Amino acid sequence: MSNSQDRVFFDKTYVSYFHCIEHYAYTFLRNGEESKSLAQEVFIKFWEKIDIIDKQRDPLPYLMTITKNSCLNILRHKKNHNNYVAYKISKFYQDVLLSSASSEIYFFDIQKIIHEAICDMPEKIRNTFILSRVKGLKNKEIAVSQNISVSSVEFRISCAFKILKYKLKDYLPFLLWFLLFWG
Repeated sequence: MSNSQDRVFFDKTYVSYFHCIEHYAYTFLRNGEESKSLAQEVFIKFWEKIDIIDKQRDPLPYLMTITKNSCLNILRHKKNHNNYVAYKISKFYQDVLLSSASSEIYFFDIQKIIHEAICDMPEKIRNTFILSRVKGLKNKEIAVSQNISVSSVEFRISCAFKILKYKLKDYLPFLLWFLLFWG
């Protein structure tokens, strides 16, 4: 087939299927710009192979195969990159936390935040939490002493933990490391 016929076939395929390929890429990547860029790359690969493509067959399955494989390569690369970044962050935290000075600073910061969080809790939640976690009472004992149901005690303790979790969100990596390393 001549070069001009290849060009006509390519142009017709591009016009007919570009948006389809872009949409298919989006189902994998969930990013409009990336999907559009990938669709363009798919058609570049298509053009590079135009002389060996059977022009009597619909090119869509071929284009979708290229798209799927390209998307999977991108996703694999992102996963590896994210794992590497997570490893580097973890290593950073480990290095910082292994120094006793920084551990003490974190420990005192955390103590202060916990104290402030408990003081800022609504009174009923605070009292229930203190009875449970500081004084060590069982939920049933707390329910009797506060004249509430056991499920109310559980709800209040759950609320207290949600408050603490929110207040300590910046220190969670340290706490996890501390519990795993020293626990």
